[in-house]
Amino acid sequence: GGFAHSRPPACGSYTLLVFTADNQKKWWERGGKAESPIRGAPIKLDLVAGAADGSKCSARVEGVKERAGAVLIAVAGREIDAYLDAFDAYGNACSFDADQKVRVDCAGASDLLLREASKKDLKKKKSAINVNEKAFSGTLTKAGSYSMRATVDGKICAGFPKVLQVVANEIDAKTSVLKGDALAEKQVRAGTPAHAIFLANDSFGNARLEGGDNVEIVLKSNDFIDEGLEVDANVEDHADGTYSVRFTLPKSGKWTVHLKCWPDKGEKPEQSVRMSFNSFVTGDAGTKSQDVSNTGVIECLRGKVNALTLKCLESKPMFFVGAETAFTLQSTDFDASHREVGGKEAVCARLLSPSGVSSIIPLKLTKDKIRYRAVVRWPEVGRHTLFANLDGEPLVGSPFTCDVKPAEICLPLSEITGSGRTECVAGKRSSFIIRARDHRGNRLRMGGSPIECVVTSIIKAEDKRVERREDTIVNTEGSVLDQGDGSYVVSYFVDIAGKYEIELVADDSRRSLHGICEAAEADPNRCQIDASGLRNLEAGMVGIARILRCDKFGNVLKAYPDSLPFRVEASGAGPAEIETVEAGDGSCDVRFEARVAGGGTLFV
Repeated sequence: GGFAHSRPPACGSYTLLVFTADNQKKWWERGGKAESPIRGAPIKLDLVAGAADGSKCSARVEGVKERAGAVLIAVAGREIDAYLDAFDAYGNACSFDADQKVRVDCAGASDLLLREASKKDLKKKKSAINVNEKAFSGTLTKAGSYSMRATVDGKICAGFPKVLQVVANEIDAKTSVLKGDALAEKQVRAGTPAHAIFLANDSFGNARLEGGDNVEIVLKSNDFIDEGLEVDANVEDHADGTYSVRFTLPKSGKWTVHLKCWPDKGEKPEQSVRMSFNSFVTGDAGTKSQDVSNTGVIECLRGKVNALTLKCLESKPMFFVGAETAFTLQSTDFDASHREVGGKEAVCARLLSPSGVSSIIPLKLTKDKIRYRAVVRWPEVGRHTLFANLDGEPLVGSPFTCDVKPAEICLPLSEITGSGRTECVAGKRSSFIIRARDHRGNRLRMGGSPIECVVTSIIKAEDKRVERREDTIVNTEGSVLDQGDGSYVVSYFVDIAGKYEIELVADDSRRSLHGICEAAEADPNRCQIDASGLRNLEAGMVGIARILRCDKFGNVLKAYPDSLPFRVEASGAGPAEIETVEAGDGSCDVRFEARVAGGGTLFV
């Protein structure tokens, strides 16, 4: 009998050609055409795909735009759709099993787990998916930097995680803010120019950062309604989402701010939004009928250049992706005068990343109310610029520019290319290239990562190279060449044919690769002969000796075209018939038959 073993990686239809061993050479010579197939052949079979493997699955994201550096840009409040395609470990398209955990999430300014879309949801969107796809949907309302991840049974899908920047939606009058000196109690006086800052926000409270919106502010008197007394404010766009508002009120009394704002190329709203303006407008400074005392007056820093200073709190800062750095905004002359901030200053900070995306940096007043504090989380690799303005004017130390470096290497997310990652030939040095990435998927452009490589192979117990009747594990160290640009050349060699494992280690990061080592070229000096079938032969009987083709390391070769040929000669008491037959598994059978009794010798 015979045993056939096959391990095809691609699914689909296959045909097995089964024929006699003596016709194998003809089969190779005729380019795979069957010669004298046996009864029942050929055998046809269909190979189906295996279970979905997270490292091979891919995903596409819709509802976003992609910028330089593979950064995704989404708009706050707009739905994000992710479609995952299932592939097995060999790259065959398949479908997700019911018990597999498939998820897509975003971590950053706020965490979001995208929900799996139902057939009803897909029908509403008029979108159809394949049977090997899963669809997920979600909406992020808070602007900022996120890390988007797609996983299958805990394995990160190819191309993930991705850097996602959420920017503000269109301007919304109801959530926008008017602040500054003009809103401090009793700071507005009749006939005196007043100044305030308008901060444009979207409907979710995210700060607008680009400017270019239309803002119209009209102040109407509550005490002179019949006369229709109103003042149009002068609005100046700073092109960063803030607007200077200047006005002069002719009479004292209660006034109400009426606001209209709409995006560029949008339609002007018919109705305005009324904003409460709490300042009681006093008369001239010399008018005794009005209360002009300082009681309840909040002292605010005036909008003068260099009134505040932007400063990094770290003495020797190192900027890495995903890390946080603290900054303070305090009075420039604080050391001399101990002047504190008032908390109502029209101050804002924004971060410009290398991909061109701007994000607002929240400012918090410290508990002692001496200064503002800002914490910046660096979203990308490259040069970042932090802007801080007061009443539209830059602070001392603004803009702050720094180069952000990648974090430590993350081997599971690093890109590995080269045939040496999955296969090698016994005794020949194989290699592959690691292009390092950090845990957020950013490409590392500098070397220095302490990568180590260990290759593990197994000598089976039945192998004649080992004396013990158990499997023997052999470990060899690979060589890692740091090219200084974030790429590493890993080389190794294995002399034991069969499966092997490559273990890559860098600090706390690990990754395993699996490959198959093929035997080298046949070496006549290491080929093995099993002559047990030639012992105690009788005249006229056929004896069989098997020759195993081996390489110089003793690995048995499998069948391949142009196998090493053998020539067999016999000498003895009389003539003998000799025939060599390929066994089909890489070995060769020598059939010997003689009719004259006596001793003989076979020369191979």
